[in-house]
Amino acid sequence: MASNLSYEIYCYAIALFAQSISIAIAISAYKNSGRFRYSWIVMSTVLGVMLLRRVVTLTSHTQTEISSPLEASLTVAISIGMAIAMYGLKNIFIDLEKQKTVLEGLTQTDPLTGALNRAGIMSHLEQEFQRAHRNLQPVAVLMIDIDHFKFVNDQYGHLVGDVVLQNLISHLQRSVREIDSIGRFGGEEFLVILPDTSTEQASVTAERIRKAVEQSTCAYADEKEVKITISIGVAVYNPHEFDLQKSQNRLQEYIRQSDLAMYKAKNSGRNCVALWTPELGPIQTL
Repeated sequence: MASNLSYEIYCYAIALFAQSISIAIAISAYKNSGRFRYSWIVMSTVLGVMLLRRVVTLTSHTQTEISSPLEASLTVAISIGMAIAMYGLKNIFIDLEKQKTVLEGLTQTDPLTGALNRAGIMSHLEQEFQRAHRNLQPVAVLMIDIDHFKFVNDQYGHLVGDVVLQNLISHLQRSVREIDSIGRFGGEEFLVILPDTSTEQASVTAERIRKAVEQSTCAYADEKEVKITISIGVAVYNPHEFDLQKSQNRLQEYIRQSDLAMYKAKNSGRNCVALWTPELGPIQTL
């Protein structure tokens, strides 16, 4: 009897150690998980209850000297198997999160330019608005349109037009910070989000982008340089001055402001930067 009891205690000790490893794996997965945190909380709780139950059982058997070698052996096997399964499950969830991140990136990426697509840039804008409202910091938006882009497609073909769009994105990426976001809003229109940027800073950035594009060659056609110019509209949200949280369509209103400023630049002769002001009313698009 004493021999069996010693064996049982030894088995339960191993089982407790294995179950402790399972709990540690679940807690680690909870800390590192972005999408399945609640599932890992439940898993950790269940494993903790199982561990507590095993401790109570071990204490009871020790006090009563009741021995069950078969049950002890099965408990060890189950506990070790559970630890191995938990490790594998954690890796599966990690792979799922990576794959989901990749898929989300694909659904928010413009396949031609590699920039964010309309849905992606709007999602980023929503996040920056929330951060700006929370931190009381301004955020600027640049609406950029290629001047006479239809002429480029008609004159040189759509393949050259595609190269122009791709190279424009490259110019934008070199002209902004890592924290800024660039997206293709539609056709030849692009949106740039500048967090924590004042009106003056946004205007300087927009002018730097405009000059860089004007002075560069965006493509070659029949060994000839293809040059373009852009018109840029600037709108700046300052949470100290205007609470867009009270606007039902606050993002759309903000985009409309930058769009109006961009068309103001178009109407001013193109190849320039225009800033939205409250006095700027609806104007006829070109």
